[in-house]
Amino acid sequence: MKKTSKESLHVSKLIGAWLRDYLPGQKNLRKDTIESYTYALSLLFHFLEIKNFLTFELLTFDAFSKDNIQEYLKWLRAERNCCPASCNIRLAAVRSFLHYAAEECLTMVQYYQSCSLIPRMKEESKPVPYLSKTAIQNLFAQPNQSTKIGRRDLSLMIMLYDSALRIDELLSLKIGDIRLDLDIVIMTIIGKGKKIRTVPLMNKTIVHITKYIHEFHGNNPNHQAYLFYSRNNGLMGKLSQDAVALRLKKYSSMAYLVCKENPSSVHCHQLRHSRATHLLQDGVPIASISRLLGHADLNTTMVYAIASIEMVTKALSSVEGVVLNRKPKKWKNSKTFAELCNLREIKR
Repeated sequence: MKKTSKESLHVSKLIGAWLRDYLPGQKNLRKDTIESYTYALSLLFHFLEIKNFLTFELLTFDAFSKDNIQEYLKWLRAERNCCPASCNIRLAAVRSFLHYAAEECLTMVQYYQSCSLIPRMKEESKPVPYLSKTAIQNLFAQPNQSTKIGRRDLSLMIMLYDSALRIDELLSLKIGDIRLDLDIVIMTIIGKGKKIRTVPLMNKTIVHITKYIHEFHGNNPNHQAYLFYSRNNGLMGKLSQDAVALRLKKYSSMAYLVCKENPSSVHCHQLRHSRATHLLQDGVPIASISRLLGHADLNTTMVYAIASIEMVTKALSSVEGVVLNRKPKKWKNSKTFAELCNLREIKR
């Protein structure tokens, strides 16, 4: 067995400190984000192992050379069929580690600087996938309200849509995070980067969620219990994203059979996209939508400002009406200067 080099141990210690201390501590990243970064580095080492026959004992700082990173990105595209967006996420993870490593070790500065010069892959600009208001109503009509699980699913979908929450934000919500005792009912949401924001609830949603809490949590609910909990793990175990995805897929398939305007498969984030798009169509300012969604940068919300077909049609129709109904200018039909000035014409 080959002896592990000091350089290999140094790199492994940097990776361990980055994942264990820096990302959750200083960067305050969520668990799922850290798992994504971990996976990106694991893929890099897997690539180096199969392409360069690199083992842990032979690991050096040169593993993070610009050439290796570029070849890694090409490998992701060619052999793992990763889209440009996924490749950019993997590149961002490697850069994050090298940025941390450069602060801790001067030897790593050159690798961080060279990696920073690698351009991101160009991503295709695609319209945000959303459901029409009719499709949303049709989707919400599918859960069987004569069953307890159907009533829970409808409450969950209404909350997800009305508040435009990310699925993890909703499933992490606890009873104590909802203030039903206030004049304006609000929820305290812990979003990306553990940033806290307050989100108001609409009256119809308040009615649904109040009935849901009474049925599923009783008259004296535990404020530390998850709003949507797992039947297997009890009140203190939150419902899994996979379970929600399966239920939503079931209802979207049912809705598709009723109305072809509904997509046959809907994912949770489409409800968030749909709510943001509908608010924009209803004339809500983009800044207010950005605050509701919890976006740190207004430019992130601007993706919803790409006009939908309905918005384009409405805009063109309004312009067409103005043009067609416009009265001809008086001077166009005037034959004399006197008529133009509303003066009596002198006969010759």
